[in-house]
Amino acid sequence: MNAVTRFFFFLLLAVNLVIGGMVLAPAFGLDLFGAKGGESERLRNQLHPDKIRVENPPAVAQGAAPAPVPTEPALAQAPQASVSEPAVEPASAPAVVNANSAALCLQYTGMTSTQAQGVLQAARGVTALRVRTSGGAPGAWWVHLPPQGDAAAAERRAAELRAAGVQELFVVQDVGPTQNAISLGLFRTEEAAKRQVDALGKRGVQGVRVTAREGPGAAQVELSGPPDVVERFVRDAAARLKGAARSDCASA
Repeated sequence: MNAVTRFFFFLLLAVNLVIGGMVLAPAFGLDLFGAKGGESERLRNQLHPDKIRVENPPAVAQGAAPAPVPTEPALAQAPQASVSEPAVEPASAPAVVNANSAALCLQYTGMTSTQAQGVLQAARGVTALRVRTSGGAPGAWWVHLPPQGDAAAAERRAAELRAAGVQELFVVQDVGPTQNAISLGLFRTEEAAKRQVDALGKRGVQGVRVTAREGPGAAQVELSGPPDVVERFVRDAAARLKGAARSDCASA
């Protein structure tokens, strides 16, 4: 090793020793820069324990009320829902059943449809009375010309028909809605009545009509309800029920 190399070696060694001393000196309480006592000395100088004093808290004035301790706000009391007992309805008194109030049902047969409809109209508005009509099937079909203006007009029309070869006819003279009509035949079936209409048409007769006519005793009426109501109605409607046969309704 030459002289230059030895010089730098010892110089580097010296520098490392100096740096190491500076690092380790505070750990042993040494202050290489002139401070005495090291780190512990500096801490004592900063705290100044001789200058630290404890001050007493301010005294509370005699008779002064202590500050109120804050409390949580009282919860608003929720209104209590009123609970009401359900109303008890008084039990209704049992209905008194009259043994004599059993429903009465009467049947009237052998009536015309006009009679049956008259009874039905008369029974409207009568409380607790039930009316049922049935039957009224046509018994014949009537071929005719509608009523003419008067009897003289009906006779002139009849004379024209006879001149056209229609001999079986007559003028209705009975007072009523068909007075002065010209009857051209009464047939048991609707088909036969239609054949008569076709035959008259071939003779030039126009305006012929076919009307269903009910047979005698084709309609019937049933009256049912409380006995007093039914009997009272029968008395009041005696004229409308005239000629009809009365009997009890057939049991179901």
